Amino acid sequence: MKKQQTYKENPKWEQLKDSKVVAVAISIALIFVTAIYLALFAMSWYEGDIARVFSGPNGIARFFCFLLLIGILLYATIGFMYFFNRDMVYAVKYIALIMLLIALVFTLCIVLADCINIYVMPFALAAIIIGVIINVRTALVVNILISQMLFMTVALFSPMAELSMASLSASIFANLTLGFVMISLIGKNYSRIKFNLYGMIGSLIVAPFVVLITFISNGTTKDMLMNMLWIVVSNLITIVLFMAVLPLFESIFQAVTSYRLDELSSPNNKLLKKLKEEAPGTYNHSVIVGNIAESCAYAIGENTKLARAAALYHDVGKLVSPEYFVENQEGGYNPHDDLIPEVSVKMITDHTTNGYKIAKECHLPDEIAKIAMEHHGTAPVKYFYIKAQNISTSTLDANLFAYPGPKPSTKVAAIIMIADTVEAATRAMNIDTIEEYDKFVTGLIKEKIDLGQFDDCPITMKDLTIIKDTIVKDVPSMFHSRIKYPDMKKKK
Repeated sequence: MKKQQTYKENPKWEQLKDSKVVAVAISIALIFVTAIYLALFAMSWYEGDIARVFSGPNGIARFFCFLLLIGILLYATIGFMYFFNRDMVYAVKYIALIMLLIALVFTLCIVLADCINIYVMPFALAAIIIGVIINVRTALVVNILISQMLFMTVALFSPMAELSMASLSASIFANLTLGFVMISLIGKNYSRIKFNLYGMIGSLIVAPFVVLITFISNGTTKDMLMNMLWIVVSNLITIVLFMAVLPLFESIFQAVTSYRLDELSSPNNKLLKKLKEEAPGTYNHSVIVGNIAESCAYAIGENTKLARAAALYHDVGKLVSPEYFVENQEGGYNPHDDLIPEVSVKMITDHTTNGYKIAKECHLPDEIAKIAMEHHGTAPVKYFYIKAQNISTSTLDANLFAYPGPKPSTKVAAIIMIADTVEAATRAMNIDTIEEYDKFVTGLIKEKIDLGQFDDCPITMKDLTIIKDTIVKDVPSMFHSRIKYPDMKKKK
């Protein structure tokens, strides 16, 4: 649990402030560069040459006025992000992602609309990628932003003799609506295939509007059918490009998307298969921890898919020496019997740093790699500390028998720490009643609090109480435990 401190009391505040200033400066520069590119590209595309953009008595003035309009729209988007989640504004990678997608999609739409048909403007592509990687609110704003930029650009610079305002309005409206439909599907936790299928069906939603606008503007039946076809083509391009580029953006920006988490949680994942084959006890333990963590994450409103995936990989570092962990030992032989406690504890505690290394080597998301390193925090390994103390003639430093840390930095990491501890401890205990189990779990969590293991994450006492209640309710059934619930029948 993070302690409330004033800025004067926090020695890291000055560094934090400086880092935010740097982040804002980089973000402003990214937006400015993007605005210059968009203005130059749009005007030079329709003028046919960059030199012509600045030619004429008002050329430079026109460029800077258009640049100002584009810049205002881009900065408005970042202002919206700051209003709803100001911490996101300081994450340069999100600003970079948004600017890159806007530049790419804007370019694509201008080229396709001019070379193929005005209805082929798949600008929803940027919105749905942002919705999957960042959040839906930002996606909605970007969807509207790009539609306004495209409408303004085409209306100002495209030869209106070849383009009616009705067709432009219909195209922007139809593709904007398609974007809203696709964004609404993001929160449904669909698989990639189902998402794409429903996305294609979304074309049918906007097709009637295209027909109506074409009819009102005195279009022929052929015009109606062709415009409907082109809007379907635009949606198809959006979906095909989404399937092709999303994995690339997930990798480049280390994004933790629902699709990525589903793939990582699949038993067919290569690393999970290796864990199951080489450390079966650890794999089974991780699956149960995943079930516990998922329930706890749901109870306090955290990302359940991230909690499950992180739990499945939290002990992946045990692949380095699986036989040194009791859940993987067979035949009653324990290699620690032949080692001194100092060596044993090193073998045990190294699995957190090894887990981080393996996670990074296998290109797992940063959030999962960090949890693999944080899930034991700086807690001591009591068994080997007591064993060493019993054979020592002097008092030993408990820190020499502790995990290297760091402590959990997120609520999900704290959940994994608790779930991991509870799963291991429950297997070793023989508790008869639910009241005893409640007291037992409360004691485990209190021990972590007393050791300061939650000091670096934003988890609250209310969260911990909810987590404890969830564990007491769900875990006994997971173990088919002998724990007895109190008789709720009233005595006559």
